Amino acid sequence: DDFFRTLCKEEYPVYENELERHAVGCYSANGKIKKLNRKCELALENTEKMIFMAKSLSVPTEYKKRMDEMWQTLLFDQFHDIICGCAIRLAENYAEAELSGILAECFNIQSFLAQKIALRLDTTKGMRPVEAAKNLGRPVVIFNMNTWEVTADVVLKNFYTQRDKNFKKVVAVSDSGEVAPVQPVKGHCVFWYLRDAYFRVKVPALGYTLCYVKEGETENKNELKVYREADLLSDRSCVSVCGDYILENRYLKIRIGSENGLIKSMSDKRTGRELLSGNGAKCLVFDDTELDTWGHGAAKSDLERNFDLETWSACQVL
Repeated sequence: DDFFRTLCKEEYPVYENELERHAVGCYSANGKIKKLNRKCELALENTEKMIFMAKSLSVPTEYKKRMDEMWQTLLFDQFHDIICGCAIRLAENYAEAELSGILAECFNIQSFLAQKIALRLDTTKGMRPVEAAKNLGRPVVIFNMNTWEVTADVVLKNFYTQRDKNFKKVVAVSDSGEVAPVQPVKGHCVFWYLRDAYFRVKVPALGYTLCYVKEGETENKNELKVYREADLLSDRSCVSVCGDYILENRYLKIRIGSENGLIKSMSDKRTGRELLSGNGAKCLVFDDTELDTWGHGAAKSDLERNFDLETWSACQVL
């Protein structure tokens, strides 16, 4: 108590904005290696959690030796000249290959164990498989390897196979009884008549949630509408082209430019007030072209540049 009372009597300086005052570009030098390193750390950690979960359900696991080897490889590729971005090209290529291999193997182990754990669960509720599929729906198990509860975005690949736009109404019912609407979305499949199914569900920390996807309807509490405006061209062409994206509920209407992804408008429907004075979601870049690799002698606030893009061709955020 005396310690905190003493602290309260003192006045301390306040530091705002960027706290990294030396070599502000060091975290972005060779961003690919840094990104792979962090993804491998998370992948190995989540794989260990999945192994522990499988063991608790008496699923045989023999991965200790291989996990040790992958951790040692990751730690080796955290060597100073590799992770800081100043290694020669040969070392960089070798590190990228090793780290990519760790990600692939972790994915395979997690997928295999997830299937083994799902097979241990009672997804039929004592019914015959045919009866369970008819009465309960399609079982889906969602895992959460975080140490806190999450609301997970779930995508079922190629769930809809109709060759028209009249997709059936589907809901996802969790084992706790919560009902979530399922939305058809365009996936990565090249066939136009295939659509993925998307829904959101709460998943407990270091656990899983069992859901059943079946035909049905539920109330849309958010009243969210997502659509795309269509502008009709001249009568001679009779061609309809898609315009801006619109996100709308009872409170807000947001217009997103289809050509560049910028938020063009955000209006309050209750008051009719426009909340933006210009385009929102602008790109912010750090222009360090005049500096060395690590950005010695500059603060990030000196390098910030806002700019508008008329069109997007490709973008990757490291």
